[in-house]
Amino acid sequence: MRNHTWFGRLLVSGILVLCTTTVLLLLATEWKRNSAPQFALVLWFPMVMSLYVIVGMLIVHRHPGSVVGWLLIAFGSVSCLGILGRTYASFAALPAASIGAWMSTWTELTSIGLLWLAILHFPDGRLVSPRWKWLRLALVAGIGLVGVMAILLWPHRHDPALLVLFVQETDLGAANIVLWLAQRVLFLGGAGAAMSILMRFQRAQGIVRQQIKWLLYAASIGITGSISLLLVGAGPDSPDAPIISVLLTGLGLTGVPIAIGIAILRYRLYDIDVVIRKTLIYSVLTALLALAFFGSVILLQRIFEAVTGQQSQLAFVLSTLAIAAIFSPLRHRIQERIDRRFYRKKYDAQQVLAQFALMARDETDMNALAAELARVVQDTLEPKKVRVWLRKAMHSEF
Repeated sequence: MRNHTWFGRLLVSGILVLCTTTVLLLLATEWKRNSAPQFALVLWFPMVMSLYVIVGMLIVHRHPGSVVGWLLIAFGSVSCLGILGRTYASFAALPAASIGAWMSTWTELTSIGLLWLAILHFPDGRLVSPRWKWLRLALVAGIGLVGVMAILLWPHRHDPALLVLFVQETDLGAANIVLWLAQRVLFLGGAGAAMSILMRFQRAQGIVRQQIKWLLYAASIGITGSISLLLVGAGPDSPDAPIISVLLTGLGLTGVPIAIGIAILRYRLYDIDVVIRKTLIYSVLTALLALAFFGSVILLQRIFEAVTGQQSQLAFVLSTLAIAAIFSPLRHRIQERIDRRFYRKKYDAQQVLAQFALMARDETDMNALAAELARVVQDTLEPKKVRVWLRKAMHSEF
């Protein structure tokens, strides 16, 4: 037992040193090369990968046998190793810079395969059913193909083409064929892992369903940002990328480890319903208010141009006042619509309780009030049995 503890502490220390070294190296090399936003983006990625490692360590500390926890640690560690190698290789004059370039070729795909494996085993470390073993074998095979590619690329480690392996066509012999196969296998494996988590969610109940909600919520934010970036044809580090798309993508990638940690450690697990509900309400509210604001500004500017012949700042003032006036009633209306559409039970319960409050205010018959109270509890909470005890009034004699 002591040997396992010693090994675990050594492993944790080594991984933390790796992540810290990566961040410090980026701080020392990238802050003069890039503008402030680009530097923040460059530095943000290894810090997020370190977050995966930290969450994985917390999970393993609480549940030592957790497959998901160990896979998160491996994913973050391999990603940091790749970033470290690529950053080190950018200084060709440094000793063993070619090894850094070689490391950057296989760590990215390996980390992707590890992340798919973690999602496949989320949240309890087991597969959805034994029939999904083929997918696990496919992902392991994909990671194995990446290992074969790394071996084939070792003789080419001094080739500058290694640093552009994934963005340009290169002539690296058999390694290109293995890379093509590995990419396809891992892509299909990722699609299968996504299908498995959706199928697990469809079958799940109670705690497991709440755990999967956390993961799907965080992933949906990142997917929304990524799709918007694809639609505009820009990468997250491109100056043409919409800031909202970059923020959504970053928020989703950062939120996934946090969501997994909350789900497995079960910290405020049932708050996800409140989070999703608030997100729906304020997303729709923000979109409608933005549309109303810009629409009213354009309309008022047209009116001012027609009347005075020039634009006026008064259009912005009037539009702002109009938005402030409609904010609260619009929020309540959206909240009611969302509750009625997606949270029907909650909406019905609120309506029943409101009706009971009106009835209790005017009812004087205690038996009728007790019967109505029992009916309300039965309709809203759906218990197996409902009983109402009324305490007899104590009369004092003077």
